[in-house]
Amino acid sequence: MKKILIGVFLILSFMNNKIIAANNLNYFEKTKEVRTISHLSHQHITANMINDKGGSSLQNINILRIQEEDQVEIAVWSYFTDFGSLLLKNVIDLAKDFEAKNPGYEVLAGVNADYFFYPPNLVNANLIFGSKLIKPYNHIKYLSVLMDKDGEFLKTIKQLKLADSYSLYLYDEITGALLYKEAIIDFNKPANREGTYLYTPSFQGLSSKHFVGHVLMQSSLENANFYSGKIIKESTTSLSNQQLGVYSTNMELNTLLTKNPLFKIQKDTSDFEEGDQMVGVDSHVLRAGELVDFSVIGGQDVNHNESRHPRTALGFDINNKPVLITVDGRQAGFSNGVDLRELALIMKENNLYNGFNLDGGGSTQMIIKEDGVFKMINRPSESPYRAVGNAIFFIKPKVKEEVVVTKDENIININAGENTTIFHNGKLVGNEFTIDEEVNNVIAVIKDNFAIFNKVIDKIKLPPVYNYPSFDRIDLKRDNNKWIVDVYYSDDDLMVDGMRITHLISGDKKVALLKTKGHRQAIFEDLEINDGDEFIISYDLSNFEKKEYSFVFEEKIVKKTGCFAGITANPLFLTSISILLGSSVLVILRKRKKIN
Repeated sequence: MKKILIGVFLILSFMNNKIIAANNLNYFEKTKEVRTISHLSHQHITANMINDKGGSSLQNINILRIQEEDQVEIAVWSYFTDFGSLLLKNVIDLAKDFEAKNPGYEVLAGVNADYFFYPPNLVNANLIFGSKLIKPYNHIKYLSVLMDKDGEFLKTIKQLKLADSYSLYLYDEITGALLYKEAIIDFNKPANREGTYLYTPSFQGLSSKHFVGHVLMQSSLENANFYSGKIIKESTTSLSNQQLGVYSTNMELNTLLTKNPLFKIQKDTSDFEEGDQMVGVDSHVLRAGELVDFSVIGGQDVNHNESRHPRTALGFDINNKPVLITVDGRQAGFSNGVDLRELALIMKENNLYNGFNLDGGGSTQMIIKEDGVFKMINRPSESPYRAVGNAIFFIKPKVKEEVVVTKDENIININAGENTTIFHNGKLVGNEFTIDEEVNNVIAVIKDNFAIFNKVIDKIKLPPVYNYPSFDRIDLKRDNNKWIVDVYYSDDDLMVDGMRITHLISGDKKVALLKTKGHRQAIFEDLEINDGDEFIISYDLSNFEKKEYSFVFEEKIVKKTGCFAGITANPLFLTSISILLGSSVLVILRKRKKIN
């Protein structure tokens, strides 16, 4: 009884200290300057921050918001060399490159974006401007944020659901209008067969008449390649480096290819639509207006979460509008930098509802265009400015107008205002037209020689198919005054976004931290666990579903021979057996139920 009371006292003391520490977290503004520039609102704030440990620090904060929604869109952008490979650039150079390659748009402001760069590619999945899927995979620790072209938050994505198939997209070079979407049957197969095929320079003997594309952007990853460029000619000879060949028996497609359009080729997925963009992030630090514990935040590691660094963040207000934030750091007397709970508090105090930590440290940069010149408005901790993998920009299109599409069976109606022209699969149509639902349908709306709207209606719109995780083994072992719970599970699609384990009798709940893929661990301290105690594993999935799984602890006496009496090893119930060395206790964890 005495041991139990001591354990309870220790738990209560720990909880009390945790509450006191959490109450220390605070934000005090010293100065705030607000200005409107180029359809945006820019706030420069100096503030004193108190972290959970009670430590005070000075912070310099910059916040960008969209002031005129009807004038501004968003763009995620990376720099590609003339040879088609991704290259790091600072945010100012990325902005200049975006304007040079997208002449219908002006960059108003922006920040560095994806959670750092690991050669030869970005760490996380990125869908840049033009819905170009330059990388479909996230690092196991991180996630990506999907937005529409206006920057509104659509969802977080732990792992894209990719099909095995690829598609070819054609765009008008002058207007940017989407002209066509065609399924690619296969790569590097002999021509003169039905359908559309793609060829790379490694294919020898391409003598059939085909169209040649010059590649301007490319990324080659295991089971997921991406290409973007321009169709330049027809040919019957083999391909050179930085070229692709397109052979097709589709005459409608071939007619469009003769006009030398722009193209992209990427894997199919139902997770996003034409016009959407996606950027990799470290962690979701502000969730529906609430701060979360460091251990729940996830991302790189707890130490990184708790340390003060320069930070860049992407936030969304209660109306789901995007907001860009930087906090400078590593500069004593000017700005110290913040931990991730301090960053979340800054966002919450400035009326944001959801917030994500981007790359920070020496990468933290915020720019604004003033009088036609890009200026760095924060104070980066590195000089010269660090080159980064990509950036998020607020951009102003040449023309911006609302387009409303309605569909009644196979009849499409477009409401796009005056002086607009509408194209269906590259052909001029009126405001109302019929589509063939057995093929892909693309719609483009053009005004003043500029595409204000591109949309794809796929011939088959399959709902996403989820490969849900399953539990393989649960180990529970004692280490002095600690109980360590190791959860092993299969999660091929990396759907598990967070996990907590609750001891039902005491109500004690611990976060199960990610150790390796398919392995999480939770540690209970000063907790008495007895035979028959039940635990609940609560886990969050990347598709926003929440699930629970229950298991029971059973304690048996082990004979000196190492055998045990009275236990039948039923594979339906026996999940894990761990013999504790130096003890006569056998731990048996028995699956009880799966709760949906």
